[in-house]
Amino acid sequence: MFRLKICKRFLGNEALCFIVKVPNDLYQNWYDVRKDDFGDWYPGSTAGLFDSLDDAVAALKKHRPMVEEVEL
Repeated sequence: MFRLKICKRFLGNEALCFIVKVPNDLYQNWYDVRKDDFGDWYPGSTAGLFDSLDDAVAALKKHRPMVEEVEL
């Protein structure tokens, strides 16, 4: 079973964003991330799939220019 890996976390205007690694070594941006009652994270919207982490970061910063990276 493959589990998603959170690679980077960003915060801006009280909106949490993740870059996650998905199967096949691709990356996906998760926007407006929230935690449900069971402790699982889920996105309000997504973008990608991206071939590299750098491509995912560039797209995230274009879509959400006010976010700053925060510690995982």
